[in-house]
Amino acid sequence: MGAPQWGRGARQGQRLVLPTASIGKVFLLIEAARAIRADQVSPDELLRRAEFDLVGDSGLWQHLAVETLPLSDVARLVGGLSDNLATNVLLARLGLSAVQRC
Repeated sequence: MGAPQWGRGARQGQRLVLPTASIGKVFLLIEAARAIRADQVSPDELLRRAEFDLVGDSGLWQHLAVETLPLSDVARLVGGLSDNLATNVLLARLGLSAVQRC
C-alpha cells in the first residue's frame, strides 16, 4: 500500500504528501490582521463581491443574498470555510504585493 496522496502538495520525508493549495489564504489572513492592527483598513469596511471574482468552488458567499460584507466577515469566510470568492475579494482589497511581503 502506497503513501496517501491528496493531490498536489509538498512532500514531507519520502512518504507523505501534504496539500498546499490554501497556504496562500493563511498569508492573506495574516496580512488582513496586520493591516487592521496598523489602522490601514477597518474591520467594518464593506467589501462588495463582483461577478469577476466567481471561480470554481467559490464557497458560501456566492449563495448568500447579501452583496456586501464587512471586511472582518469576509476574512471569517476565508479562514473558516476557505471561501474562494471571499478570498478573491479580500485579496483585491489588500493587494497581492502586500500579501507577498508577509
